[in-house]
Amino acid sequence: MNNTADNTATPHISTDKALITLLKYNIENSIKLTSIMKRQLELKALLQHGTLDNEQVNEELSIRLAQIDELVQKEFRKDLEFITS
Repeated sequence: MNNTADNTATPHISTDKALITLLKYNIENSIKLTSIMKRQLELKALLQHGTLDNEQVNEELSIRLAQIDELVQKEFRKDLEFITS
């Protein structure tokens, strides 16, 4: 705890540790998202066609992940612009 000018205690937060934890959760969530999306696309293909074409599933997964990445980049740029303005 750190003491402020008015003698109140404030918790000491390690920015590095917080950023590393955030990065860890981000990576874990990305892995989970990819796995869930792939499983959904596999199930969709099985229900629609009765067979599983891994190449087609991977291609559709790649397209959807690119769409998500584009949305994330837009949000990031918007947030960064807000922070820096």
